[in-house]
Amino acid sequence: MLETSYFVLQLPGLKPKFYRQIKGGAMGSASTQVLADIYVRKWENEFVQQQQQHGELYLRFRDDVFLTTRLPQERIEKFLLEINKKDPNLTITWEGGKTVDY
Repeated sequence: MLETSYFVLQLPGLKPKFYRQIKGGAMGSASTQVLADIYVRKWENEFVQQQQQHGELYLRFRDDVFLTTRLPQERIEKFLLEINKKDPNLTITWEGGKTVDY
């Protein structure tokens, strides 16, 4: 499934073009969602344990994460630089403040 995923793009007035997806899985596929969840759980395991040890929240739904921390902004940015080096397929960005758009 990860090696034989194809899709078609047909623009108005043009012949359809067929593409082979060479990285990742098909969006919306139930099996892709399960594999992505397993992949991310393995990747985030150490971080989740650290959050629990410090009594902080860590909640994730697919690719959205909500967490709490008492770290200053500079330490958060340094930490994210390091954690983003763990896997070239995953990148964590952040926004902080008193409210969060979700």
